[in-house]
Amino acid sequence: MDKRRIFRNYNAARGLGVDKARLNKALGLAQTKAPARRYFTTTNDCTCPDRKYRPGTLCKHIIARALVAA
Repeated sequence: MDKRRIFRNYNAARGLGVDKARLNKALGLAQTKAPARRYFTTTNDCTCPDRKYRPGTLCKHIIARALVAA
């Protein structure tokens, strides 16, 4: 895990207007060392309940995946 890349992507996302509360939670997920994934997550979709109830928004899992993958 490259922390520099994660924070660069985090700052870019802040500039794009991503919801700050979700972005901060996603940052915590991206920095965790335990790879305990309860949901199947890609950069486009997630199986978490938040994604099902709010289909038009990005959940913290998708944002975290994007922070690490980009």
